[in-house]
Amino acid sequence: MTVPFVGWISTGYGFQLCRAVARGQTQRPDFDDYGGTFVDGMWLPLVVFIYGGAFVVLVLALVLGAAQASEGIASAGALGLLVLLLYLLPGALTVVATTEEMEAAFSTEYLVRFVLSGTDLEAMVLWTVLSVGLWIALFLSTFAIVGFPFVSALFNYVAGTFWGYFDREAAERGDVLPAPDLAV
Repeated sequence: MTVPFVGWISTGYGFQLCRAVARGQTQRPDFDDYGGTFVDGMWLPLVVFIYGGAFVVLVLALVLGAAQASEGIASAGALGLLVLLLYLLPGALTVVATTEEMEAAFSTEYLVRFVLSGTDLEAMVLWTVLSVGLWIALFLSTFAIVGFPFVSALFNYVAGTFWGYFDREAAERGDVLPAPDLAV
């Protein structure tokens, strides 16, 4: 019963790391406000749920609309929407983490500028390679039952640091607005 709460706290700390790195802070955020860290961790399932819900609605509309024409068109459209979702989601999570505003996940001011920057494309390619290694480590850690929570926490921290770095890079290039300079 406590595993989801620990996972959300771990995810929340990953968001705080992302925010700190994006703001150029050299100190890691303190790990003492468990309530605030838990709330930060809840952003991930909320953003994923909203984007996933939109994906399901669009795929259903596509499938129902293309049912008359061809299943191939519906499959290709669904695959295209999935690729688009997988490309948008890390950017959405990054701007939510760096701005601390849920609306930023759907904003042209933040999300579209980040996603259309060359920095985001570079980050997606590197993240794909890095996440394969992290997923292998996560899979292997399931054989040592106590290893899974540690590797999943590491996954969250690496992701937060990685995306915060690329957000800062995009801001330095002028592709996106810099992260608000607030204490983490």
